[in-house]
Amino acid sequence: MNRQKLQFDCDHSVIRIYNVELYEMKKLSIGLLVDKPSTNKYIYELIKWSKQQRNLNIDCLIIQKINKPKQNLFGKIINIVNKNGIACLIQRILIKILLKFETKLLYKYPKHKNHFSSYNIENEIDNKVEIVPEVSKKGYHYKFSEKDLNKIRLLNLDIILRCGSGILKDKILKCSKFGILSFHHGDNRINRGGPPGFWEVYYKLPSTGFIIQQLTEELDGGNVIFRGNITTQAFYSLNQALLNYKSYYYLKKMLIEISATHNLPNFEEKKPYYNVLYKDPSIPQILHYIFSLIKKKLTIIFLFKFLKKKYIWNVAFYPGTWKKLVMWKAKKIINPPGTFLADPFLVEFNEKNYVFVEEYNFTKKKGVISVYLIDCSTYRKLGIVLEENFHLSFPFVFKFENNYYLLPETAKNNDIRVYECINFPLEWKLKKILMKEVSSSDNMIFKYNNIWWLFCNIDTFCLDDHSSELSIFYSKNGPITDDWIPHKKNPVIVNSNLARNAGLIFDEKNIFRVSQLPKFMSYGNKFQINKILVLNSENYFEEPFCKVSPLFKKNLIGTHHISSNKKFTIFDYSELK
Repeated sequence: MNRQKLQFDCDHSVIRIYNVELYEMKKLSIGLLVDKPSTNKYIYELIKWSKQQRNLNIDCLIIQKINKPKQNLFGKIINIVNKNGIACLIQRILIKILLKFETKLLYKYPKHKNHFSSYNIENEIDNKVEIVPEVSKKGYHYKFSEKDLNKIRLLNLDIILRCGSGILKDKILKCSKFGILSFHHGDNRINRGGPPGFWEVYYKLPSTGFIIQQLTEELDGGNVIFRGNITTQAFYSLNQALLNYKSYYYLKKMLIEISATHNLPNFEEKKPYYNVLYKDPSIPQILHYIFSLIKKKLTIIFLFKFLKKKYIWNVAFYPGTWKKLVMWKAKKIINPPGTFLADPFLVEFNEKNYVFVEEYNFTKKKGVISVYLIDCSTYRKLGIVLEENFHLSFPFVFKFENNYYLLPETAKNNDIRVYECINFPLEWKLKKILMKEVSSSDNMIFKYNNIWWLFCNIDTFCLDDHSSELSIFYSKNGPITDDWIPHKKNPVIVNSNLARNAGLIFDEKNIFRVSQLPKFMSYGNKFQINKILVLNSENYFEEPFCKVSPLFKKNLIGTHHISSNKKFTIFDYSELK
């Protein structure tokens, strides 16, 4: 048995899977249950990826052949009208028009422009079997003959991946060692049914969930093996595309883990489901959705191009600890002309309190790191401490061996780097690049139980998504190293409502990680303070302590950062001006 670092390539993005124990044993045998030999790009890339893996293999295509009478377009229209009425026909036409329009919108997003493309997989896998399901009158439930079930059993598969349509029940669920694994693109605790990724945009939810489940007899109520979510995107097809990227990434990671252990991960405990079963949107709902898209676009044009409005972040400080904070009493630091201030961090040095901030320049469209000196209700800008040819923000400062180090966000440069203080607080120089070829936001380093910990928000696929995952690395050799060990459960949090860092608070013997709480199409809505309960190389647990909303002043849009010591608390907030 040996422990290795693994990496695989997915859509030209390198994904590293760590801390997986590999056993010299039989390859994990996987079958794909599909509707036809042509499929979407995610399944196609899954097959390509599987061929590069040492401990697993997609052995067979199981093709569900639906016997439908051939009809021309006119015949199909008549059949729909006769079966479901004219309203159903109009509904389907509107959905097709909507998808055609959104397909064009996707071309503005290079990684997603092929979301609706079809790929032939017939020549990618040699072994193929055809089965013919008996379809229920409503066309949802699939049932299979004993002859077809035996075809599948003879394949001796470990896992069947459901990549096709139909609600599967009865004996087919037991035709492989670990049953049938499937996605549900939606949070099955609040959203069952479909279409995937639509209703979250329609209802303007801040996040869109997904699960990987072992299918059972219950619709969207299988045994949940993995749960995650993403920040809800601006429109339906983009939301669906990002869902697929993320969920297939975690499916690959799960398959590697199953191939190593030859066991399924533990199932999530089941809870009652009390919401409606979501279905295809009605004609009024489709029209409402289209109107909302148009309204959203016109609002953006009116506010930001016609009225020249901008999102302005501000920083304010309060003379007291964070638990005693009264936000409306805080003193605002006036933004320098043509800039805004955000992401403040407090540092006490020689009994004086300094605030390191992101200073964003609207003209240059990038941030630098500045520092202010605060005292009671007064403040003074000391100057710019760090500027690069790329954007800087989130200036996390930590102390190591009697010196100070600065860990700014350098995601635009695709690295994580640390700067050493030469002359506090204004002079800093690059000390070390901790990680290369990684887009990571809002990084924090601290010492706990004689181990150094690095918390970061990595954009796994370079999709400009730094909010969905929290990853942890640790070092026993100090923080100025490139030998950071990934946490066994990385990412330790897969939840866009919780993952993104927003500060770190040390309070007596406790450590609190602050996280951002998003709002639909709004960055930095509010923040949550979470008490860290368990932090070691095996596990990470935290519990929410409190939430903070920007209600202390009229017309505020959000707040997304806080820092505190024994004398001061400082935070940021945003307005539309």
